[in-house]
Amino acid sequence: MTDLYSGTRLLGSQDFAVPVEHRYFEDNDPGAVYEYGHLPVSEETILRSAGEFDPQRRHDVEAARTGPFGGIIASGWHSVVLIMRIFVDHHLSHVASLASRG
Repeated sequence: MTDLYSGTRLLGSQDFAVPVEHRYFEDNDPGAVYEYGHLPVSEETILRSAGEFDPQRRHDVEAARTGPFGGIIASGWHSVVLIMRIFVDHHLSHVASLASRG
């Protein structure tokens, strides 16, 4: 099944014996691998995220031209939050997920 907004694959009954609304850690199959697809990310989003949260030269259009990548790259932190979005939408248990108390 595919999420039309994000293009990521939604997990379905073929992936787990228990739906996400009732899934616990022990419902995961050891060694299982899931492919979720992708999230489209615009240059504008990369620049906005980096400008606010990771203002390094490699995320600045002008400065990045002379850098080792030959242009801007997305912040690693931005990549992490994109993965978190996919994880929460498609995999994270609705009943067994805990927040950090510290």
